[in-house]
Amino acid sequence: MDQKLQNLFLSLPSRTAWIIIGSCAAYWLACLTGLLTPPLSAPPNLALYWFYAMLMLALASGLAAVALGGLLVIRGRRGTVVSGAAQPGSGVPDREDRDQLAGLGRMLDGPENLRASESPAPPVKDPGG
Repeated sequence: MDQKLQNLFLSLPSRTAWIIIGSCAAYWLACLTGLLTPPLSAPPNLALYWFYAMLMLALASGLAAVALGGLLVIRGRRGTVVSGAAQPGSGVPDREDRDQLAGLGRMLDGPENLRASESPAPPVKDPGG
């Protein structure tokens, strides 16, 4: 379930993220200016629920803005990493990457498989004896 939510979160377009962040900022501005306060003639019970709903919406929009801001930061960093890796000669060649992954697979299969393809190292002579 977490993986599906993460994929859904990461599949959100940047434009949509900016629109939601802007909507949250507009809501906070409307709250701060007093446009969303109930009229003075409203019953106290209604005013209590009104302010409670405003508080919950402010908290939820704050969480949404933080999460979407993080998404935009991740995408920004991922874009710089991808552009830096796309330059020729700026990284490890593909063959070495595959060799490292194959070595990792052998290590995960078992430690005895680590040197299976390599020749054994010669013994080290003791200089004192």
